[in-house]
Amino acid sequence: MTQSSSADRNAVHHFVLVTEGCDLLDDANLTEARVVLEDWRHDYNHHRPHRSLGGQTPAAYAANHQPTITTNQHP
Repeated sequence: MTQSSSADRNAVHHFVLVTEGCDLLDDANLTEARVVLEDWRHDYNHHRPHRSLGGQTPAAYAANHQPTITTNQHP
């Protein structure tokens, strides 16, 4: 099994956003569209577990994988 590329993952994310977003939008105006899409984005990142992240949400994964900042210390 090959690992999917970043482009593949982005394409899937875009597909989900477009298909689910369009289902939610119907005939909404631009302001309503922004609210609906922001709600969808929040749900996607904070409430939906992702297999590729070990069953965590993106927000939980990010919180658990903060970069370590190191400084150059000379003896």
